[in-house]
Amino acid sequence: MVDGWPDLGVPPLDPLDLGTVNIDINSGSNRVKGSLSDVRVLGLSSFNIDKVHSQLLTLKVDMELGIPLLEINGTYSITGNAGILPVYGDGNFRMDAYNFTLKGMIDLGTTEEGYFGVAVLDLDVATPHIEVFANMRLSIIENGLDPIALPKDSDNFTITLFNQTLTGGVTAGPGKLAGLSTVHRAGNMLLLYVGEQDEVVWQGEVGLIDLQVDYRMGLSLPLLGKDLSLSAKMSFLHLSFETDVFLHQSDITFAYCNVTEMGPVHFKETGTGPLDTSLYNLVINVLLGELQGVVATTVQEVLCALLEGAFASG
Repeated sequence: MVDGWPDLGVPPLDPLDLGTVNIDINSGSNRVKGSLSDVRVLGLSSFNIDKVHSQLLTLKVDMELGIPLLEINGTYSITGNAGILPVYGDGNFRMDAYNFTLKGMIDLGTTEEGYFGVAVLDLDVATPHIEVFANMRLSIIENGLDPIALPKDSDNFTITLFNQTLTGGVTAGPGKLAGLSTVHRAGNMLLLYVGEQDEVVWQGEVGLIDLQVDYRMGLSLPLLGKDLSLSAKMSFLHLSFETDVFLHQSDITFAYCNVTEMGPVHFKETGTGPLDTSLYNLVINVLLGELQGVVATTVQEVLCALLEGAFASG
């Protein structure tokens, strides 16, 4: 495959130069046209023979080849729209494709030239089609993680007003967080294979939208004892991650996996009545700050575990 077979007119196939590939997508409200140029595929010669099944009576051979990694690169130029959104761009591209499977059926017989040889050759290329985020959303729903329970906590505090020290307490919970099933890709994904170290690195950013938090709270302070209900909505949340996986090991580790950004928090409460005071605002602001920390920790634990499961199964 690297050298070709000049006597039969077979050119080298690794690397394989595909030249220009035209793009014309017309599906529903999606219209995209353009081209891929100088397309080159590297890695075809790294195939493994996974299966060969010969049928002598029917003169047929079924075969299956596995290709662990293909590197595809070139330049692109596209324009069009996806629904009402414009789609356009040009520049260089690179894609690393893992675990290709090439299945084929060879039918031996008399060729058109009258010789005994390969009369029919059917090939089918299969790639592992894993909709990571679709599977994550399904897993979240099936495992009852949307909404998910938030922990209960309590604490005491003291404040000094007019030279008087007051002791109070606050309880939070039980609570719940809705919106984990909105998980989606929120930025560029980078998949790298470091051959010298036999390492796969996957970097990316996922997001959640319209997170809804509901909490029951109790506020205890002299002359200010109330049971409160607090609802908070976070417009978005982003989590960044990077795996650090060595293929000769079975363990999947993260270089990092943590919440990096949270959108504005809008909240409303019931049960306080006319308590628009400095003390009340101070307590609520502290509670909202703590609430953001609880949400970030909960989201990290769930999403990082789901990403780890997706990498392990992929």
